[in-house]
Amino acid sequence: MSRIVGKALARVDSHAKVTGRAQYAADARVPGTLHGFLVMSTIARGRVTEIDTRDAEAATGVVAVLTHRAMPRLAVPAPNVGFLKSYIPVQDDRVHHSGQPVAVVVARTLEQAQHGAELVRVSYRPEPAQVSLEEAMGDAYVPPEGTDGPNDLIRGDPAAGMAQAAATVDAVYTTPMHHHNPIEPSATTAQWERDRLTVHESTQGISNSRNALARAFGIPVENVRVISPFVGGGFGAKGPVWPHTILTAAAAKVVGSPVKLVLTRAQSYTSNGHRAQAHQRIAIGAAPDGRLTAIEHVTTQQVSRTEESLFNSSEPTRMLYACPNLRSAQRVVRLDLPAQSFMRSPEAVASHGLESALDELSCVL
Repeated sequence: MSRIVGKALARVDSHAKVTGRAQYAADARVPGTLHGFLVMSTIARGRVTEIDTRDAEAATGVVAVLTHRAMPRLAVPAPNVGFLKSYIPVQDDRVHHSGQPVAVVVARTLEQAQHGAELVRVSYRPEPAQVSLEEAMGDAYVPPEGTDGPNDLIRGDPAAGMAQAAATVDAVYTTPMHHHNPIEPSATTAQWERDRLTVHESTQGISNSRNALARAFGIPVENVRVISPFVGGGFGAKGPVWPHTILTAAAAKVVGSPVKLVLTRAQSYTSNGHRAQAHQRIAIGAAPDGRLTAIEHVTTQQVSRTEESLFNSSEPTRMLYACPNLRSAQRVVRLDLPAQSFMRSPEAVASHGLESALDELSCVL
């Protein structure tokens, strides 16, 4: 018998949080800290042809404007250290999605950095982009197999099971992209001491951050220290490592001073992942007594053109209900959108379709 269940227990961090004493990543007080602010792309796909930084560099308080021409060359960390993208932005002139960083402005105050970012003039050569799942359904394909089971699974004889059913439902369910929106936006304060890096980071994965930063800068992992005493919400957004963290550390290295960068609410929609938009076709049948005879569940969801990992698997359909005849299929469509990623709960997409179909089937029965 548990000695905890049913008893009133104080959370060890509750008093610090409700009294305002808890220190989050953006609260870190590092002497000499400058402020960074991202300049984001305004096209979905193409190339940067010119970046005019003269007005921004002349603005009061601006210390540096880092474009792909001035940014240090960085190594792309591997996915096994939590870096989900196949590239680091502000390394070349390529634009992979709207809202991708194309420059970093560093200034003495946050307001000066924001103003400097507004003065950066970016010219593009756009390329044809596809951003609609509905319009690209004809391009769906089978993605690489992930860790949640096969993309295609057949158990028994689904067609025969449907033919035996006394009641059936065949319907399509759609879900939009969902974004994390924790109360605390992602934040990074980076400080270098020779080849040693200290990062105050809003993260759910300290080891991921440490390993990814070490690989990006080619330094031993023991030279990276990540400090994250409190996280103001994450839901998966702060588990992987995202480019703004690496870019902040790179900016600090260039200017020779600590740099703090906090994503705005708008920037977080394209900077730290989301739950993918999905289209689900579900056919389900049952005998007169309600026993399921067959399920066919085909999920098609959006991935980016540069990353094709699938995070909303159909695993619930394969395991939740006893059904002798099952077909489960997963498909993806490449779009010119930011990378999808983890989001609690990852089973929500498949479960939404399955449970909706079961509700409709119960009405038919």
